[in-house]
Amino acid sequence: IALIDKILMAKFLEMFGDPATNPKGWEVIEFDEATLQEKREFKPKVGKIPQSEYLDNGKYPIIDQGEKFIAGFTNDDAKVYKGQLPVIIFGDHTCRFKYIDFPFVRGADGVKVLVPNVDRFHPKFLFYAFKLLKFPDKDVYKRHYSWLKRQNIICPPIELQKEFAQIVEEFEKKREEMQRTLEIL
Repeated sequence: IALIDKILMAKFLEMFGDPATNPKGWEVIEFDEATLQEKREFKPKVGKIPQSEYLDNGKYPIIDQGEKFIAGFTNDDAKVYKGQLPVIIFGDHTCRFKYIDFPFVRGADGVKVLVPNVDRFHPKFLFYAFKLLKFPDKDVYKRHYSWLKRQNIICPPIELQKEFAQIVEEFEKKREEMQRTLEIL
């Protein structure tokens, strides 16, 4: 199951090349054109919950920048993200990205909600492009969003991005089947 993400990263590199060096010569888009959250009308409307208030069960999952995909739960309707889905969560301190396509509440400080510009990017393509960025000082505790905002993102034709997204979805289905099988065992 853990190998699936590595396979998908390898497939991304095979189809698009290394985004840092852009060997295939794709069009390059600035970060603020790849995402919409910097534009006033798209500012994510989402509350946040301190870790001390996370529940073990609840109505809404809490997404933070930690290692666990879902950090906890809450029942607080007022803090649920009310914008466009899917989004990409970025951990400002951890440099972790999470692809979110369901209602959620933002966890601790340092969590940025990135809204993909779907006119230019398939959200799953953009998620993997972000995951392949090589952050300087990634292991040092500091804010990395200022570096991320200055990055350029490769922008292959949307049809090719959609083809990659279909591959991702097929692998995600296989991962879910494997996880269900493991739970039964």
